[in-house]
Amino acid sequence: MSTIYDQEQVARDEYRVEMREAFADIRDYAAGTTTDLAPPLRRAVWLAIPAVRFGQSVRDEELDRELVLDLVAAQEYGGYFGYSADQIEDEADFIVGHWFQDRDAESAKGGE
Repeated sequence: MSTIYDQEQVARDEYRVEMREAFADIRDYAAGTTTDLAPPLRRAVWLAIPAVRFGQSVRDEELDRELVLDLVAAQEYGGYFGYSADQIEDEADFIVGHWFQDRDAESAKGGE
């Protein structure tokens, strides 16, 4: 017999899995579309992109912590190579915009 607590935990775990898959999806997209960036900037953008796409809070303490830590890591890593936090986030935001456009285009093709 499952309790409400067990059901909530299962739902929380499922949400985390789905969100981590979404993080991986946009990171995969970024990896394929940032080949023109210098390798250190590319890595920093790859780290930052989930936080830029989803913000720093997705209503789950564990995931929120991951987003914040990845964003800080992106800023520190990029900063070591001379890239500003703004530049890293601007590049990530640009990629997120293209990601949305590509998803919209795929949806439009599927609806034809």
